[in-house]
Amino acid sequence: MLDDFRNIRYYDIQRGDTIDVCSPQRAGKPIIYLYPPTTIKATVELVLSLGWSLSAVYPIPPGLKPTRSASESADYGRVVQWNVTARPDGTMSVNTANDAVEATYLFWEAETHPQPLQVEGSKISRLPSPVEDTEFDSPKEFTPGSSQCSPQDSVLLPVDEVPDYLDKALLALGLHTEGRTSFITFWLPSILKHDYIALRFIHQYDLNAAAKLQISPTPDVVTRIFMLFQGVPSSELEHWKGGMGQGKESKKASVGTMWRDAVGVEAEDRQKDEKLFRVVEWGGMEVLNARIR
Repeated sequence: MLDDFRNIRYYDIQRGDTIDVCSPQRAGKPIIYLYPPTTIKATVELVLSLGWSLSAVYPIPPGLKPTRSASESADYGRVVQWNVTARPDGTMSVNTANDAVEATYLFWEAETHPQPLQVEGSKISRLPSPVEDTEFDSPKEFTPGSSQCSPQDSVLLPVDEVPDYLDKALLALGLHTEGRTSFITFWLPSILKHDYIALRFIHQYDLNAAAKLQISPTPDVVTRIFMLFQGVPSSELEHWKGGMGQGKESKKASVGTMWRDAVGVEAEDRQKDEKLFRVVEWGGMEVLNARIR
């Protein structure tokens, strides 16, 4: 990312060089449901890795206040912690600065922040991070702001087939009816802007490396569903033969097995066992700076 206060000459950009324009990307509406077998008090903490920060949170815990960047986007930092009283029906009381708020889920969104560049001699390099990010392993398959979809790991579908496909995939992953409906309707306006959609679901291990979710007491079952998707124009279909093939195969029989294995969710009977403390989360991110790989 170029510094707003530096000119092109500072970065030694020459005639004929290629400049990629990168837009910040947003993790859209990840929401966290809690389903304990009995009413309990719980602490839910989310810690983001470097490269993105919280842009919206609800309910807002005591002491959490946003800062404002030059673009006037809210920035709540990288850590949020909720103290809640959770009930078996999925409702909860969440502590805020003024009073407890009744809610059915915890909401967060995050926006990516590419690190600025500095010049060493005639070369461009990234500024060193001011903070050692020791609490995370590096995400292997999901790096907010740079991960994309490719024919090797994604399905490609005509836009009119995406809602039905998502409903089947989300059902197979263990998302309940309200969650599936909310997921699809939240992302549908973005999806409908394109002719084709490439999509994949992130493995829970890789998602947790980028957005660590810690809950006390420890849940028996955690299901984190996070979709990465991008629009694909008709002119690029030749590069997506693998993705199109996966889409056709998955529509026949394998959508459930494929994505359950890819995400690493637990057995279906445990996901539905009301005697267990279960946590479910869904969210996603649209890739805005996609390049053919």
